[in-house]
Amino acid sequence: MRSKNRKRRGVNKRGFTLTELVVVMAIMTICSGMLVGVIASTIDRYSASTQIETRKQEAIHFEEYYTKYARAAFTIAQDPTYGTGSFTLQENTYYLLFDRANMRMTFFTKDDSGNRMDVISCSNIKYYSHRTDYVDDQNKKNTLTYEIVMENQFNDKYTNTIVLNNGAGITLPYEEYNAETSTDEVCFAFRMVP
Repeated sequence: MRSKNRKRRGVNKRGFTLTELVVVMAIMTICSGMLVGVIASTIDRYSASTQIETRKQEAIHFEEYYTKYARAAFTIAQDPTYGTGSFTLQENTYYLLFDRANMRMTFFTKDDSGNRMDVISCSNIKYYSHRTDYVDDQNKKNTLTYEIVMENQFNDKYTNTIVLNNGAGITLPYEEYNAETSTDEVCFAFRMVP
């Protein structure tokens, strides 16, 4: 009785042929290959955008420290002794080192035991410039304008003008330091006390 019901319902016991299975497998292989390519390109784009965003955050934090130290400094000057045997870390001083060979800027200072302590670093810097301008000779106010250019696909620029500490004796001529033209290290001392 059951076999009659199956025949009436149109149930067919015939399975797939080998050709049909091969065609289905080929279609699935092509679809999965296309999907893998799309997923791989999406992961690459996500990775690149994450790396750029991380570097931007690093640059923003670095810029905050730069502004903080520049505003508090009584003197900012290039330290010509850096890299020589006569360089010594001074108390109440933050140093800005532009390592052009590695395209990296680092603020460091002297820790309690007298050793170098890195405060913050920023990588992929290809260009740095600064200059000071007097705003008010009578009150000895001046400003520091700087520009930091990152090496990435957008060549992000971080430019700011800071009103410096009242009475600070900071005079910096316009100077630019390009990692593409020189590999020398340049060090600036931000002295916090008069």
